[in-house]
Amino acid sequence: MKIKTNITEFLEFINDNQAIPNGAWIEDEEFLLDDVSISYDDLVTITRDSKAGITILCGDVRFEPELERDAEELTVCFRRWRKSRNTEYITFAVGKDSAQAIKDAIKKLGGKLI
Repeated sequence: MKIKTNITEFLEFINDNQAIPNGAWIEDEEFLLDDVSISYDDLVTITRDSKAGITILCGDVRFEPELERDAEELTVCFRRWRKSRNTEYITFAVGKDSAQAIKDAIKKLGGKLI
C-alpha cells in the first residue's frame, strides 16, 4: 500500500537510526516525486527544505544478519516509524490573504514552518 509524505519527513525517516539502523538498506523501491518516478539515489540528494511531495510505492528494508531482523516492507517500516513520532507533518494550501494568519497560529502553538 502506498504512502504519501514529503521530502523533509522522508529524509528524517531514512536518517533515523531506529528506523533504518546501520547495517540496513532499502532495495526494490519505487517512489514518485510530485507524481514523477524517481530513484532512491536521486531522492536522497534533494535538499531537505524542498516542499516536494513523495509517494512511497513499494520497497523492502533489508538488515545485516547480525541485526537479527527479518526484511520488512518499506511502507510498513515507515508507517511504524511515523506512529512512534510525536510530531506530524502537514502540507496544505490556503488563500494568500489567510496565509500569514495561519503561519502565526502555527508558530503560536509551538509548530515549526518548514
